[in-house]
Amino acid sequence: MYKQLLEPDALARTEYKLEREYWMQKLQGSPIPSRFHGKSVNYSSSNYGVFEQELPSGLYEKTNKISNGSLLALYILLLSGVKRLLSLYSNNDDVLIGMPHLGIEREEKDDLLALRTNVNAAATFRQLLNEVRRTVVEADKHPNVSYEDFSKIMNSTKTVLWPLETIVLLENVHDTSNCDIHQRDMIIAFHVQEETIDLKIQYNQQVYSATVIAALVQQFILFLDQALEKPDMPMSQIELVSKTEQNQLLELSKAGEVIYPRDRTIHQLFEAQVERTPDNIAVVFEEQQLTYRELNERANQLARVLREKGVQADSLVGLMVERSLEMIVGIMAILKAGGAYVPIDPEYPTDRIRYMLEDSGTTLLVTQSHLQTPSSFTGTSIALDEYGREQLDTSNLQAIAAPDSLAYIIYTSGSTGRPKGVMIEHRNVVQLLMNNQLPFTFGVGDVWTMFHSYCFDFSVWELFGALLY
Repeated sequence: MYKQLLEPDALARTEYKLEREYWMQKLQGSPIPSRFHGKSVNYSSSNYGVFEQELPSGLYEKTNKISNGSLLALYILLLSGVKRLLSLYSNNDDVLIGMPHLGIEREEKDDLLALRTNVNAAATFRQLLNEVRRTVVEADKHPNVSYEDFSKIMNSTKTVLWPLETIVLLENVHDTSNCDIHQRDMIIAFHVQEETIDLKIQYNQQVYSATVIAALVQQFILFLDQALEKPDMPMSQIELVSKTEQNQLLELSKAGEVIYPRDRTIHQLFEAQVERTPDNIAVVFEEQQLTYRELNERANQLARVLREKGVQADSLVGLMVERSLEMIVGIMAILKAGGAYVPIDPEYPTDRIRYMLEDSGTTLLVTQSHLQTPSSFTGTSIALDEYGREQLDTSNLQAIAAPDSLAYIIYTSGSTGRPKGVMIEHRNVVQLLMNNQLPFTFGVGDVWTMFHSYCFDFSVWELFGALLY
């Protein structure tokens, strides 16, 4: 079924050229490899954990029935479920992962095929299955130019392709001999035996805990179970919250009036926490950390610069930074200045960054000096590492934003067309985190992990849930 790998000069020149042209077309635009988080990681010092679980028997029965005993069809079913979750967590419809070759033993290390799929939330699971099936079959028909080979070809043209972060495989059909977790984010491996599907996840412990991985697996099971039951339902309508959790939330919503500090903004609540615990650690990134006092003072200094640049209540300020302490300083400074932050992942494709800047109408961009600003941006850029804060006042600014002022605008993935900016006010965040019906008890001893990208709405819960208590 599969032909033996030959060196390019031993292949028919036309055949090799066609394969290379296929990958040129498939990987045009230098897509960003998908992962479940937005954190920049030094893989050279990473430790890796292993999570193993047998999937529910009912899920095996459904997948086996639909795949009609075909292991390749079963892999496509499982891969489609993973791709949908990756799309949700990365807030990006363009999902790119790695797959080992099907049934061919390869000598080259890191010799993977790229699987790039558009995961449209408005589409049905059946439509996604067809798209993923086509992607897998086409990749298998063009096996002589691996992702590593193609990266070398593109490097020669000064086009950078980032290493594949996530690998998804079925041990029954894939060659796993050269599938190494090092230098990666996660390997998701399925194995079928005796009417069961075993799942093994190798993951980077710099980023994930076993608890987080377990939660991801439960979401995968919940999504796939519903998708297989109703394959013609739009995936956006498939719940990722269990019935038990839904009932708990429903009971909570019936409990009565929601009470929260309606007259306060996010940064005012943060400043109150600074007064209570000035020397407590507020944020940690790798080996760096800031206390509440230090974070507050640095945010105040930058906020003064933003005010001088014309930021007022409801002004939209772009924030394009890598995950760092400066990212948190930038967010708090924009809020303190009175503006609303528009988070932009520097790893987004240039066209998406350009669109977000133009669509939001922002004329001020807070960034880092080593990041490239689109040439079409005609506004003012402020580099977090170069604005000269040493001589600036560190005291709190007079508040000009109100509870109904904008706090941030986060853009959707664009699954139904152009990405759309969703506007959130201060009072929305305050009500979310500080109401009388929360089923949780927060305190100064809690430690939060900012797992999601700051361009994803769930990051707001993680960020301010930590800083406001």
